[in-house]
Amino acid sequence: MNFVRGLSPTEAMGVGQVALAPVIKDFYTLDPTSMSVGKNGKAFPRRNLVFSPDLILEELKTNPSAYNTRFLGFTTGTEFDEFGDEVMHRLSEYKGLYIKFGDQTYKIPK
Repeated sequence: MNFVRGLSPTEAMGVGQVALAPVIKDFYTLDPTSMSVGKNGKAFPRRNLVFSPDLILEELKTNPSAYNTRFLGFTTGTEFDEFGDEVMHRLSEYKGLYIKFGDQTYKIPK
């Protein structure tokens, strides 16, 4: 186990919500001004792929009001809908919970 100053014991040991955190495959910014209609007939915002999500997640850790988490989303690569498309999760659904990107775990501020 790696000990890092400033981490809570549950976070350092990977217990509870930290252990259940989804792993990010692709990270997106969502543009609600450009909507598309999916195969199921529901509208969804345009996705713009972010090439360095670790910078955004670090910024959210230090300054929770830097980004509106409703307009950030990610896919895990393990969940698919009935049409075979990847399920996209908004970051706002994970307020107060943990997500993983690479070997880092981030807590999404409330």
